[in-house]
Amino acid sequence: MKIGTRASILALLLSLSAVAVPNSRFAGTWKGKTQIPSVLLTLVEQGKEVSGTITLFSLDGRRQESAISDATVTGNTVEFASAFMDFSLTLTGENRAVLRGKARELDIEFQMIRETH
Repeated sequence: MKIGTRASILALLLSLSAVAVPNSRFAGTWKGKTQIPSVLLTLVEQGKEVSGTITLFSLDGRRQESAISDATVTGNTVEFASAFMDFSLTLTGENRAVLRGKARELDIEFQMIRETH
């Protein structure tokens, strides 16, 4: 096979793989940190469905992990529940978002950065 033909086939395969992967606004691994706990949020989008897990870390090394449920998307925000809090993730820029959590009298907020997409 000639070099030009190989290059053409490679270019075609790369363009097809780019088309096959949908552009997802929320999917990826998001990390956030404040002075006390840290958070790791992994979201998966399939069509209009959003699923994933959220993990909260404390300074003493404890971690709480939960699957997310009841996810709904409105504009640039996805709201979801976990075993320990209700959350909303609002996109603020490319690979940037604000995660807010609320449980009884506790409110938390994280500046999030998407590390993988």
